Amino acid sequence: MKRTFLTLVALMPFLLLAQFRVKGNLSDVEIEGTSTLHDWTMKAEDCDGRADFVITEDDLKISSLSFEVNVRDLKSGKSGMDSNTYNALEEKKYPKITFKMTEVVSISKMAKDKYKVTVKGELFIAGTKKVTTISGTVSVNNDEAVKIVASKEIKMTTWNVDPPTAVMGTIKTGDDLKLNFNILYSLN
Repeated sequence: MKRTFLTLVALMPFLLLAQFRVKGNLSDVEIEGTSTLHDWTMKAEDCDGRADFVITEDDLKISSLSFEVNVRDLKSGKSGMDSNTYNALEEKKYPKITFKMTEVVSISKMAKDKYKVTVKGELFIAGTKKVTTISGTVSVNNDEAVKIVASKEIKMTTWNVDPPTAVMGTIKTGDDLKLNFNILYSLN
């Protein structure tokens, strides 16, 4: 009896493992870039994904994490720019941008229910998959919701994407992008 109780106590933190799903309508992915004409932003206000978190009073563990966004959901407010972006990302052939965590690099507690997290994973854009690290903050809300706010600077050409041009090449998009993630994972 004593041995069974000790086994349960030892396993208790892992019993709190729960699978969370992205609340798509409360999450967004934003891309910031530049061009020879002006800076620009595209935003997708819906995404999907799953994560497995172990949440205890004093700790957070992440055993899996993924998200995806439909390229066609990225909108700038300018239909021509949207169309050029979809073509550059080969949206018909590769309709989604995805990230799948392969390892947790670090988790450090910043405050009650708030952590600084760096993860490594596979970021898939326009047919090219690259291993990259993403850092951000994770906020836990009543063990039922986890919000991740992170950003990552990338170059389009690293993912074999030719920066789009317009007006017969006179307007050129810069190679550097900043990806901003504001993703809410929830138990329900």
